[in-house]
Amino acid sequence: MLSYTYKWLPGFPYALLIHLSIWSIISVVSESKPVSLGRDNIITVSFAVHIAAVIYFGTAFALTICAIGNIVTDLIGRRGLSRILFNVAQYSITIWVTGIIFTNLKQSEEMVRLDLQQDFLAIIVSCLVYIVLNWVLVGTIIGLSGNHPLRYTLTRDFKAVLFHYAALAPLAILLVLLYEQNPLAIALVALPLMMTHSSISHYVAVMTQARETIELLSDTIDERDRYTASHSKRVAEYARMTAEEMGLQTRDIEDIYMAGRVHDLGKIAIPDAILLKNGHLSDEEFAAIKTHPKTSFFLLSRIKMYEQAARLALHHHERYDGKGYPTGLKGQSIPLGSRVLAVADAHDAMTTDRPYRRALSQEQALSELERHKGTQFDPEVVEAFLSALARKEVQD
Repeated sequence: MLSYTYKWLPGFPYALLIHLSIWSIISVVSESKPVSLGRDNIITVSFAVHIAAVIYFGTAFALTICAIGNIVTDLIGRRGLSRILFNVAQYSITIWVTGIIFTNLKQSEEMVRLDLQQDFLAIIVSCLVYIVLNWVLVGTIIGLSGNHPLRYTLTRDFKAVLFHYAALAPLAILLVLLYEQNPLAIALVALPLMMTHSSISHYVAVMTQARETIELLSDTIDERDRYTASHSKRVAEYARMTAEEMGLQTRDIEDIYMAGRVHDLGKIAIPDAILLKNGHLSDEEFAAIKTHPKTSFFLLSRIKMYEQAARLALHHHERYDGKGYPTGLKGQSIPLGSRVLAVADAHDAMTTDRPYRRALSQEQALSELERHKGTQFDPEVVEAFLSALARKEVQD
């Protein structure tokens, strides 16, 4: 693959050194400024560089520049020896397998680096193998080091990552074609790579900031009352572990968690005289309190990422027997996520002090949940919550 030389690169060893230097710099740059998807999950534009290197130079060359890129950026970022070793190892496995796939599926002649028509299948399959294998390796480690099911870890952000890689794949091909014409021509790819990286970075930043702002507002509402401080955070965690115990889809689990974090946002419209009253509420005051799910829905439904969460928050005070509010839904007609939130919300309310009573013990609260199965709460959800809580106590 490296038997030729450019006119301005006399001699094979010198040419190899120049190529290695150029692509190592590209590799380092592509690994810099990663975009965080949260929970130790990051993405970079290095995918395009790795695929292009596999196609143009072969697997060994790609492994070398990848290792250099990761070691340099991890050392600069002071990420520690374990992180360096893991990144180099998982990228090495990914590139090695990708190289095997591309080599075996490549239809053009050996001296032809890339023929778009003949090698189209090899490119597509190699890119998919790289994406899936890289994602599985990283997701497995994150899952094993956390407290979430592996299925949840592997699927939670995969769609966003797939779109990110899909945007980079054409740039990998362009990188190969331009480098074939003249190594200096790869500078033309720098701007598209930077724009792609900047776009995904900006998108993630905007979405993250929007979510953090809404959650901060919800937390601020909780903090209005010392008895409900951090209430939404606890409800969200209870709801998530219950949903995971029930084996729900990753998207549904995330929607339930998001709804839990902001389910009481509508209390922003409740006067302090009612919300912070030190005693039982009158019928009129309780009627005011009962408006907060609709207010939560009104505020959240206007934000696209909260469309589903808004619906779950709207119905989190419905009862399984149909005697809840705001719409009196009954049984299975209540969204499952809302039924999960109802159990999580009730448990946290029972196990924290309130102005009109002291907190119940864990045993008393669980007994209440059992007693109200089939009336206030969905029996299946209660069982899942009890199992998840028992599992959490064992792990702790």
